[in-house]
Amino acid sequence: MRIAVCDDNRQDACAIRDLLEGQKVKLYSDAESLLVDVRQGGLHYDLYLLDILMENSMSGLELAQELRAVDEAAVLCFVSTSDDFYREAYDLYAIQYLIKPVNREVMQRLLDKVERIFIKKVEKTLPYSWRRASGVIPYGKILYISSREHVLSILQKNTEYKKSDAPRMEYIGFYYVTYLLAEVRS
Repeated sequence: MRIAVCDDNRQDACAIRDLLEGQKVKLYSDAESLLVDVRQGGLHYDLYLLDILMENSMSGLELAQELRAVDEAAVLCFVSTSDDFYREAYDLYAIQYLIKPVNREVMQRLLDKVERIFIKKVEKTLPYSWRRASGVIPYGKILYISSREHVLSILQKNTEYKKSDAPRMEYIGFYYVTYLLAEVRS
């Protein structure tokens, strides 16, 4: 699992890293450097462990809002010495709120919880194949499927095609498949 730990206290960050044996962990001492890696570097982490109160940096709560803007499905966990921010963490859909110092048992429960989320997140797909082409369409991208006179139409969201590509029809045994009847933005 790829984990980002953002904490301005180096000692706390290293203690958390030590509890994450066997994981790929990157430490950040400030929110801004993590945001640069995520936004400009294209890095994605499976879990973000964020300190809330950071000096000379945006707070962990502000960082979480920025991360949500980039990746609304980001798995966030707050790690703090204060329990004053439970409500704000809840509003940001944090998976957990841990109070420092964190022990191995608590961290293992968190990792188990994240693992269960990833098992559930494995997106189901609609496989297709015709002639020599094949692929999958994630269920989450399908708005609807309709069939009329041996033509199966699949309307997808958030998919971009050039005009020359849409609509394209291919014969699949008994059906013709037309995909992208229109581009839809949510």
